[in-house]
Amino acid sequence: MESEKNQRAKNWSDGEIAALAGAIEKHNTSLFGRFSQNLTSKDKSSLWKMIAEEVNAVGGWSRKGEDCQRKWTDLKSVVKKKEQKRRLSMQRTGGGPAETDISLKPIQEKVPKPISL
Repeated sequence: MESEKNQRAKNWSDGEIAALAGAIEKHNTSLFGRFSQNLTSKDKSSLWKMIAEEVNAVGGWSRKGEDCQRKWTDLKSVVKKKEQKRRLSMQRTGGGPAETDISLKPIQEKVPKPISL
């Protein structure tokens, strides 16, 4: 018999990811800004908890602030890898058709692309 601690969380739905992206877009400067007297790690963790509440309002699964933070990091990583692959394919020589599996999903378009790789 499995306890709830060991139970795997459900996959993120598109609605949950869209809610996550929208909430992060609203609080971007506070979440990713520099620490100061006005912005502490407690402020940032409370913002992540608030974002988790917004995500939980959309989806039925209970997500924590740490889950939202990890998902955002994973999304940025996927977008960065795809952008790097797209840039490398543009620099290749030899002609032929371009790779088509590099395009971003509409939800991934909301994730900011890295400026430099």
